[in-house]
Amino acid sequence: MQTKAENLLNPFRYYLSNEAKKRLKWLYILYYECDNNVTKAANKINISR
Repeated sequence: MQTKAENLLNPFRYYLSNEAKKRLKWLYILYYECDNNVTKAANKINISR
């Protein structure tokens, strides 16, 4: 079963390890804080989109 974070940020449903799923949930929270803007969220933590 996929979470809301997985559905939004992994729309093609690629295989993700448990560790990757944890990071995805964390990124979803950050994404929400940045007004649903992936670029802002990535820039906030200094990673590429």
